[in-house]
This record gives sequence, C-alpha cells and structure tokens, in this order.
Amino acid sequence: MLEGGLDPLRGLSAAPAALMYMVVRIEGSDKIRAMPIIYRRAELTDVPVMAHLPQPGEAGGDPEDRMLRYLAGEHHPQPALAPRVMWVAELDGSAIGYTAGHLTRRFGCDGELQWIYVVRDHRLSHIASDLGSM
Repeated sequence: MLEGGLDPLRGLSAAPAALMYMVVRIEGSDKIRAMPIIYRRAELTDVPVMAHLPQPGEAGGDPEDRMLRYLAGEHHPQPALAPRVMWVAELDGSAIGYTAGHLTRRFGCDGELQWIYVVRDHRLSHIASDLGSM
C-alpha cells in the first residue's frame, strides 16, 4: 500500500514478479514523484496490447497472431525449446514494455531473447534492463 491508500497491485490478473519505482519530475514544477512500475509474467490476454505498443517504423515484437502463438507454445522459432516466457512492465495500469524469450541450444546458448520493447517515453529509464533481468 502506498501513501494515500493507493494499492499499486489492485486489479492485476497475475501476481507481480517485481515492483520498482521510477522517479519523475512533475512537469512545470521542481517537485518529483515516485511512480510504481510493475513487472509481471504476461498472459495471453496481454498480447493484443503488447503487439500494438511499437509505433510504425519501430522494431519490436511481431504481428499479434504470431506473438499469441509463440506464448501459447504453438509457434516455434528454430530451434527453440518448448518453455517460453513473456514479461510485461506496467505503469499506472498501462503496458509500457515487454520482453519474451525461450530456451534454446542455438549458438551453444541456453536461452534466447525473442523480443524486447519499451515505449519511447520510457526509454533510458532502466525498464529494458529490468525486463531483461526477469
């Protein structure tokens, strides 16, 4: 529970893996505010929102149907192994970034990052690093 009775976990469909805070300056003021960023495992119901986060011309993700099939274990990047995971970062209840990966033996590695994306307004604020460490 935050100051003022705010509960940053209220309404989440899955328990968060991590709760971190981003400090932002209030526009037109010299005051700052701590905003909770919630990192949690994505569910199939999150994919439509995540698939539409990248703006035209930006890299990140794939078409919604491919992302859905990937998370459901029906689309297999070669030579991906079955376990795969997607994480979503949320701020004020809205998705602001995601990452996805799977186990593999490609290139002698144990795992591979499939997608990573953070909306432009929140880049350079360690969200991609936090997602990558999940």
